[in-house]
Amino acid sequence: MMPAKFPQLLSEQLRPRTIQELILPMSILAPLEQMVADQSPMNMVFYGQPGAGKTSAARLFIRDFDSFEISGGDKERFSAIGCFATSVSLAGKPKVCLIDEADQLHPLKQHDLHSTIEVTSNHTRFLLTANKIDSLTGALKSRCEPLCFDVSVRDQEEVVAKAVEVYSSRLEELEYEIPIARIRDIVVGYFPDLRRVANRLQIELARQAA
Repeated sequence: MMPAKFPQLLSEQLRPRTIQELILPMSILAPLEQMVADQSPMNMVFYGQPGAGKTSAARLFIRDFDSFEISGGDKERFSAIGCFATSVSLAGKPKVCLIDEADQLHPLKQHDLHSTIEVTSNHTRFLLTANKIDSLTGALKSRCEPLCFDVSVRDQEEVVAKAVEVYSSRLEELEYEIPIARIRDIVVGYFPDLRRVANRLQIELARQAA
């Protein structure tokens, strides 16, 4: 018997498709866009609480480069980082290695990683994500520009407005109907956890269908 086919979660359908759709303040978006335009990525670490969009942003960023992705919890594939970083790009693009949840790396692995970052700096950049930046060693943090995804009070109004705009547009595109005032209520109520915002929007749609 074929397994039941489940509809795609709304949180997946609402994932940003471009850097411009990321629900982040311009203070973060602008430098990312410029690095892509200039094809000049930096070594960076995206950090902040879960659900803030770090992994989505990282994956959209590396899409424009010769990239490789690995989870910090994947011990079996850790050696592949060095293989990727020391090889020449066949695509003729800058190389970027994404290590998602890098705060899961053992300190000894982090030591190996910062050594790799040093010796491959001429042709490979590294992008890390972390929920807890303090779990990264000082040597590793010193080699990566930190970008905090925890929205400050100063930027909150800007980011909430963008979230309402993006979600309203995407829901309309998906032919879902939620009044914009209700979308705003949900965004304000569950921000900055964008995953929970999407889940609450899905519950709202379920209520409408009941």
